Amino acid sequence: MTSFPVITESGQKRRIDNRDKDGSRETGKDYPALKLDPKKASKDGRIYISLRIKQSVSGGISGVEENKAGESVSDDVEIVQTDSAKGPRDGFGYYPLALLRASSDGASIEEVFQIVHHNIRYEFQERRPSEADLKKDPDAKAIGRHLFIPT
Repeated sequence: MTSFPVITESGQKRRIDNRDKDGSRETGKDYPALKLDPKKASKDGRIYISLRIKQSVSGGISGVEENKAGESVSDDVEIVQTDSAKGPRDGFGYYPLALLRASSDGASIEEVFQIVHHNIRYEFQERRPSEADLKKDPDAKAIGRHLFIPT
């Protein structure tokens, strides 16, 4: 099963292909629209439209674990606005799709540059804490890397 990105619109997450959870087209509704806030741009006026993925750490065996192609990688795949290509450091993986440049007064968008020109495969590599890590910090948690691979 494949995850479909969503856009939060009026507090409700909607698939970008305007379909419901069962895959049926939502009738009577326009496609969801991402509302931009030019005032949340970086200091130099950059706004990134990014894919945000939250991958839960499984707690399984130690080492590297990858998602198999075509599997649902997350229940939380969303298109969001960020002020950097990396996104905030909040446990989510961010992949920039487009770069927008806001006007100097933050009132409008002056330029749009598409970054992604291909399909993306996503994998999450998990790293469990080693014995040495646990000696330094007994409460150490598993960490991982979000990998976005052009296909």
